[in-house]
Amino acid sequence: MGREKEMVIEVLREIKDKEDDCIKQVRDAEEEAKKRISDAEKDADLFYDKIVSDAEKEADAEIEKARSSAEKDAEKIISQSKRDIARLKEISRPKIDDAVDYAIDFLFR
Repeated sequence: MGREKEMVIEVLREIKDKEDDCIKQVRDAEEEAKKRISDAEKDADLFYDKIVSDAEKEADAEIEKARSSAEKDAEKIISQSKRDIARLKEISRPKIDDAVDYAIDFLFR
């Protein structure tokens, strides 16, 4: 009976050792899963930050392009307006002179 008892104790020890190994493997797997989740979250954060940064840069470039285009358009409009004003002055000057001459003639006849 002593031998059987020792065998049972030995089997129980082996079962306990296997149980401890399984528990360790589960803990290791849980730690690895936590690490992978943490790494994935960090990667997701970095990816999100890059996407946002790229979008902001693209938006800034589009804004600058629109600003530059608007400035060029404004310069064209101003230049055209100056030409129009000069042309109107040329056209209106003789008419104003004629109107002044007419008024003087009318008043002093």
